[in-house]
Amino acid sequence: MALFDFLKRKPHAQRLANISVYYLSEIIDGNAVSSPIGIMPRFSDEYEQMIKNKHQPKPEFGAGTYVNENINGTSVILFWQNDKIEAVNFISEKEARAFPGFEPFPSEDLAILDKALKHFPRKN
Repeated sequence: MALFDFLKRKPHAQRLANISVYYLSEIIDGNAVSSPIGIMPRFSDEYEQMIKNKHQPKPEFGAGTYVNENINGTSVILFWQNDKIEAVNFISEKEARAFPGFEPFPSEDLAILDKALKHFPRKN
């Protein structure tokens, strides 16, 4: 029986309660660079399904892709990976901080997280 264990379906990755929040921090030689700033509650299953139906995201960059969306009147870029939204990028830090449910990263953790989080293009 163990010989055929590879045929079993693997359970879907568990959805985390939060997604990472970034903001457009600068433009270098015409390329947008983002910085992580905090977390916010994950969107509902129904909302993610609506986004999936609307944009039909397909992995273009490894296992992820980007989706432009308007949420509560705010233009954002969603990072879609493994069939779920993993992160959101706001145009400005002010918009990110004003979004309902936003929680900033603790300042003592920000330097480490700034180096570790790579959902959106980062400064080298």
